[in-house]
Amino acid sequence: MKCIENCAACCENIRRVVAGKYVNGLMLLPFEVPRLKKLGKKLGLKVEIYPQMGFGTKGRSRPRPKIIGTYQLANERCPFLRRKKCRIYRFRPLVCRSYPLSPMFGFGIEIDEMVIPFVAYGFDEKCPRVKEWNQELEKMGIKDYEPVPEEFLEKEGLMEEVETKMKIQKYLDSLILKYGFVTWVFDLKTMKWQKAPKPERIPIEI
Repeated sequence: MKCIENCAACCENIRRVVAGKYVNGLMLLPFEVPRLKKLGKKLGLKVEIYPQMGFGTKGRSRPRPKIIGTYQLANERCPFLRRKKCRIYRFRPLVCRSYPLSPMFGFGIEIDEMVIPFVAYGFDEKCPRVKEWNQELEKMGIKDYEPVPEEFLEKEGLMEEVETKMKIQKYLDSLILKYGFVTWVFDLKTMKWQKAPKPERIPIEI
């Protein structure tokens, strides 16, 4: 995607509110954490990284996740942003490479009492281009919950972002299929693990 020159709206505030109550930062996959720490140290930057999503529960007196699935860059403003430019563009996280496609929420498709978990993606409305796209999609008769046509994605130069999004989604789906839905969310507002909200279940008849 060709960004608007000198925009950096996605990097100026990398925190967002999850489920209307939890504050989360920029999602990082586990293998990206040591690389960002190393780059931050090399550039003399304060890089704040915390866990983000946890699965399962261990500990009775102090319940906490068994497995940490994702981490988060917790700075309010991306520390690698300088004069509206990314200082680590070649090494930026996958979630940045897939932007403005962003994981929005989890839900389950219920078929014969079996629940198949999914992670839903959408356009992040912090991106100024998204408002323009939504208006165009509305004129095309595409609803919010319907997939965006591939022709539209190609026209807007978003195919690389789509491919990256699929890599992230494959990782998230593998976690959910192995451990079930997310159990814990690390809330940057309280700086504590909080119980994750239960995802919506959508029953489907075959």
